[in-house]
Amino acid sequence: MNVDILTKLLWALFLLLNFFIIPLLSGIIGLIRILTFKNKLKKAGKYYFVLKVVNSFKNYKILLILGIILLICSIFILFFTGESLLLIISLTIIIWWGSEIIIVNLYGNNNGIYENGIIYYDIIFWKEIHSYKIDGKDISGYYRKDNLFEFKNIENINAIRELFEGNKIREK
Repeated sequence: MNVDILTKLLWALFLLLNFFIIPLLSGIIGLIRILTFKNKLKKAGKYYFVLKVVNSFKNYKILLILGIILLICSIFILFFTGESLLLIISLTIIIWWGSEIIIVNLYGNNNGIYENGIIYYDIIFWKEIHSYKIDGKDISGYYRKDNLFEFKNIENINAIRELFEGNKIREK
């Protein structure tokens, strides 16, 4: 009997963490990143190369459609059964997905090489970049703990190389 209660409690904890707490915290962190974006963009300084991502929202239409379907189903369940837990969970997931879509659009449309570092879906200052490699008009490199950034078709590649060398980033 005690094992049965413990199993139910573990399942409830698992469901609560996976479908409410983690999405809620991810959504809150996403909202904070959205609100601090303009400040981070100012910290990045003057831009040398900005990679415009065309229609990056299209990649996330499926998430938006799934979120709307989940919300509609939750409203129907609330209406017919009076159960509001699913509605709360679906709203939490929609907040999480919505913040991720906005982050991808905000940062994705400003990905590039700036005076004080690079923006690659987040600001990465020069001291966080380990190395870079230039191949024709393309540049790639590693930052933080083995994360990769990559920019293609850079017109002013020599100015970018000087910027990396001036900030003591080693070339591979």
